[in-house]
Amino acid sequence: VDALTPKSFRVSPMHREGKKYSLKNDISISTILNVDDYYFYLGGDATNQMINDTSSGYLRKCRFIKVPHHGSPTASDLIQYLGKNVDTACFTKKTKKLPDMEVVKDYKENAQCVGLTGDKDHIRENHGIILYEYDFSGEDIKVTVTPYDNAYILKGDKYEQ
Repeated sequence: VDALTPKSFRVSPMHREGKKYSLKNDISISTILNVDDYYFYLGGDATNQMINDTSSGYLRKCRFIKVPHHGSPTASDLIQYLGKNVDTACFTKKTKKLPDMEVVKDYKENAQCVGLTGDKDHIRENHGIILYEYDFSGEDIKVTVTPYDNAYILKGDKYEQ
């Protein structure tokens, strides 16, 4: 497990000076989990500034992306650092405005599968669940993605619920 954010060079000066953080997201935790050289990026509420502070080499290896900051444009810089081998990306629905559908569209261009935890029409307020099952037993890693409740998967231009 590698902790990417918060970056100490950003947090330490504020702490030493007794300043409060302007946003809770300034201290958001994001990590990369490595299982048999398969990298999972768990973005938390990382913002573009935090993403741009991270080594692009780390990010390029990631094949599962928990999209940071609910798919907000304020965290969309991650897309430029990702490799072309992203298996799946996951968005957590926050409001009727998040995730931003332009950001979702950008991830769809880089990921084979994009999952969202709220319904596509933003009618139901409760969140769905997306189950990701990984089979590391063979030479190729197999990923099975199953949406529950009102979560859904975008594959190409189709919705699967």
